[in-house]
Amino acid sequence: MGDLPAYLVGAAALESRVFPAFTFDPSAGRDWASRFSLDTNPQATRDWPVHGLAYADEHHQAVSQELPFTLIDFVACDARYTRHFALVPRARWSATLVPAGDIVARESQGQPESVPFVWTVDPENRLHKLVVDEKLIREARRCRSMWNSLQELGGIHNSHAERLLARERQSGVLAPMTASSAPPVTPDTVPAAPTVETQSDTQRSPDEAYIETERCSTCNECTHINGKMFAYNANQQAYIADLSAGTYAQLVEAAESCQVSIIHPGKPRNPDEAGLDELLKRAELFA
Repeated sequence: MGDLPAYLVGAAALESRVFPAFTFDPSAGRDWASRFSLDTNPQATRDWPVHGLAYADEHHQAVSQELPFTLIDFVACDARYTRHFALVPRARWSATLVPAGDIVARESQGQPESVPFVWTVDPENRLHKLVVDEKLIREARRCRSMWNSLQELGGIHNSHAERLLARERQSGVLAPMTASSAPPVTPDTVPAAPTVETQSDTQRSPDEAYIETERCSTCNECTHINGKMFAYNANQQAYIADLSAGTYAQLVEAAESCQVSIIHPGKPRNPDEAGLDELLKRAELFA
């Protein structure tokens, strides 16, 4: 992977489903749903994580689009796979070039004139298009298929459950909510928008642990330490989901591991936790 930091390579492997993460804890419960989890994977309900790409075109107009991060994007960062890509000169860009993620998503081969490509960025921050050979398209589909199998084990898009739901809908046991069957909403019954408390609404206690979520770089360090204590929001930025799901030692370890130093452990909730004197000294750096 050249000069890329190891943590970035690891995060890219996780995002591309090349190296997905799962948790299996036999002591967590009697059923599979309690024991097996894919929660530490980004956007686990999708085939691939989707991110926004914003850039200025040759006419200096702002352009933005949503792109999946697939196995192909991951291996494009590895010089060992350069033989599977070819650079397309800008003068030859055309409508026949189709994002590789779209080609992978098709069940059939699609139109023969469609040529899959991925975006890359050079050291001068200029965008380029690399066409992808058929072998990588097949590998990406195989990778997606393996990920889909893991999803089923994790209770995501479970084919047995979806088939049962479809049968129950057909038999009338479950009637899908439609516009005609939903009760009318009048102005008197429209609920008020929930009030969201922010830092300006309430003063945070100096002893309270917190994360500067808006600065999160999605390095996955904290969620790897404890995927129940730490979680990602819709923008794939970390926050403290449940302090009671972990220890103060894990809070301090996460603060020390964070690439951008945005985790503040505060004070321990459990005064009887072992090794607090040392942990408090380590936490002082992140007050």
